[in-house]
Amino acid sequence: MSEQYTLKNGKKLFLLGEGVLLISPPPKAIRQFMDMSFANQALCMEYIIKNQGKLENKVYSVPDEIDKNVAC
Repeated sequence: MSEQYTLKNGKKLFLLGEGVLLISPPPKAIRQFMDMSFANQALCMEYIIKNQGKLENKVYSVPDEIDKNVAC
């Protein structure tokens, strides 16, 4: 079941499943996802600290080396 809303700017918003989580992963999967997410954030912070002064004031993508390290 879905509902459709039209915003003031003309864009449409579709609300699926009455706004509830449609696919509920098991708790173990949520923990694994959160662990990987936190590891990625921590390694990115380490990268920023090690490279302070070399980085511009802008948004960066996660370095490939970090992404691959967390994915393994």
